Amino acid sequence: MTRFAVIADPHFHDAAFTGTGDRLFLRSLADTAESTRVFNESAPAFRAALDQIAAQGIKTVIIVGDLTDDGQAYAVDGALTLLEGYTARLGMRFFMTVGNHDLFARAGRHQSKRILRDDGRYDLVTSDAQASDADAAGRVVTGAMLAGGYDRVVPALGRLGFMRHPQDIHWESPFGSDDALTSRLYTVRSDDGSQSVDMVDASYLVEPAPGLWLLSLDANIYRPKGDGFADCSEAGWNAALEFKPYLLAWTADVVARAQQLGKQLVVFSHYPVVDPLDSTIDEELALLGKTTFARRMPVPAVSEAFLAAGVKLHFSGHWHVNDTARIADDRGYVLNMAVPAPVAFPPAYKICELSAETLHVDTVMLRDVAGYDVGFARYAAECAVTGYDDEGLRAATDHFGFIGRHLDLLVRDRYLPREWPQSLRGMVERVNLGAVARLAGGMLAPDMAKLPFMTAVVDWYKLRKASDLALGEIGAARLEAYAKLAALFGARSWPEESSERQLGRFFGMMMRYGAGLPATRFKVDLASGAVTPD
Repeated sequence: MTRFAVIADPHFHDAAFTGTGDRLFLRSLADTAESTRVFNESAPAFRAALDQIAAQGIKTVIIVGDLTDDGQAYAVDGALTLLEGYTARLGMRFFMTVGNHDLFARAGRHQSKRILRDDGRYDLVTSDAQASDADAAGRVVTGAMLAGGYDRVVPALGRLGFMRHPQDIHWESPFGSDDALTSRLYTVRSDDGSQSVDMVDASYLVEPAPGLWLLSLDANIYRPKGDGFADCSEAGWNAALEFKPYLLAWTADVVARAQQLGKQLVVFSHYPVVDPLDSTIDEELALLGKTTFARRMPVPAVSEAFLAAGVKLHFSGHWHVNDTARIADDRGYVLNMAVPAPVAFPPAYKICELSAETLHVDTVMLRDVAGYDVGFARYAAECAVTGYDDEGLRAATDHFGFIGRHLDLLVRDRYLPREWPQSLRGMVERVNLGAVARLAGGMLAPDMAKLPFMTAVVDWYKLRKASDLALGEIGAARLEAYAKLAALFGARSWPEESSERQLGRFFGMMMRYGAGLPATRFKVDLASGAVTPD
């Protein structure tokens, strides 16, 4: 039995970084509320997850990308120092794939962030001497904010699997046994074909313990564009399949060798390879249009390529969701286990036990995190200056509660304004569920009828992001009300562009989010690919 943990998207930001003075290095609440992740709470949450994993005696930890905030030098160095401490004290080893927030192309790029002062105003802290912000109280230019590229970040994080280690039984890249970056290059061209560059591929295969093979696939694509590079991270594997055709051929070879040699193979990359939204993409496009998730959706050709390569177990991050998705045919199956982030809803990670016949997976929610309130005093000062309504965010009594309230703000300040059509957005903001039920000719129990429609929208996002991990958080009464509404709107045929048709899509998707394959505590039969609650 092999035990390992999987963490996705810790997005390490070091609030204790002192390179710009002696005050806490805290991002603004306004930026946090519109982001799909929290910033200042990332280091405490990451430490809490690592402490819990260490307490179970687990020595192998997979990080499926976005270790850092945005690849800034201070974040890379701080994250590495943290992980090296666990290695030195406890013998833990970490194996990582690069995410889109860990680096940029070969040489990197500038980063600028708004960092709060004690009085609630902010400074622009940047690596770019030309950057400016008319609303900032001041400006600090520092090289610590520069996001690195492959040439700096991969060697810096070499101990996280990217480079050979004396303890490893075997190590290779798609290009052979040499771990030098100069031996790990592929050519990528601009959209019009007029430019080409040699780009690093940070993929690797490692055997850290007898019989266990970990295959880390780098699906980042950076294409030359004018004087810079186009970041294809939104396309994920859709782009990697096109611009790194050798990667799946190598993967297929690794799979074949693992079978021949009796190795247990675990594959991971930053991006999902199977649809993590329970086959609701057509409804999503009709309801909300080309949302961020819709643009990131892996096309069927990606899943087919992994199925053809023989991959069975794949862990992914990037989406900040908890989900289990599978495709299968007479050749076998591919199971994509999307791992949530400690810095978004649901704040969690996964513990795995792998035997010759079965994979057991337990998704562990992060609730009590020392330091979850690191930014509260500065947030209060910011709200006093700007008048921002944080809807009780600072009243949260633990990390889980804080992340839940952050989701409330995220729905209010980002998802509704950016992704929802005005007709539905207006309804969300002014009606309760009783009024929604009456549109379909039905009624709800009085206590459910009084609930604001906004409550249902937040719960929709909870199920979308957490799958069955959100069921207990939402509760049986609300879930029953949503099921009734889905049945009411689904029982009739509505005009295609009507509000009733859109509400039918909304509640129908909600039911499917919570009824997919088990994603919280489950076991996988490795022979058949069957996934059952554990």
